[in-house]
Amino acid sequence: MFRSLRPWGSFALSSVWMRRFVPMFAFALGAIPVAGAIVPGAARAESGRPLYVAPVFGARSFESKLDLETEAAVGARLGAGVNDRVTVWMDAIHSVPARKTTGRLVYVTALRGLAQCRLLVRSAIHPYLVAGVGGILFNFGDTTDTAGGEVTLGGGVEYRVAPRACLFGEFTDDFYRSRSVVYGSTGEEISSTPRSTDTARTFAIGLAVGL
Repeated sequence: MFRSLRPWGSFALSSVWMRRFVPMFAFALGAIPVAGAIVPGAARAESGRPLYVAPVFGARSFESKLDLETEAAVGARLGAGVNDRVTVWMDAIHSVPARKTTGRLVYVTALRGLAQCRLLVRSAIHPYLVAGVGGILFNFGDTTDTAGGEVTLGGGVEYRVAPRACLFGEFTDDFYRSRSVVYGSTGEEISSTPRSTDTARTFAIGLAVGL
């Protein structure tokens, strides 16, 4: 028998699907700012919505029942400014924690749509709140791969270092529903626990640059 932690509304993912999906998303995330850079600056100015790209680095921690170590994380964001206070981001963040007891690696990717709301806009330092929805994917090396929806809440501070560049530090929680499932040797479900709300926590720093 083996035990699996299944996000609420989750579905089985093959390793092949994961290897295909994550590179495709990364390619799309990288291709969009390249396309934005090709658009003439005058055209972007007429739209009134500046575009931003931001590499992200940090650390992620997980629920203790997953038996995962806190691990470094890397990601990228593409954003569009709605006004001085609000920016909408498409975000991907990836980490590869190991099981504390066995050392087996787990590939965890979160894909999120985020809305950032600045609390102050008239100074170089901007505290802000962030919220969004998306999905979190777990590619386990020792049990069934799973994915599910999640809700993100958090906040941070950004510091404008140039007219079109900001350094930022951010803390977010990704909330998702999950349950533990025990499977038999032939794959049948033997027992499961009630669903609970679990959290993947991220501390990140990055540099947002206007295109």
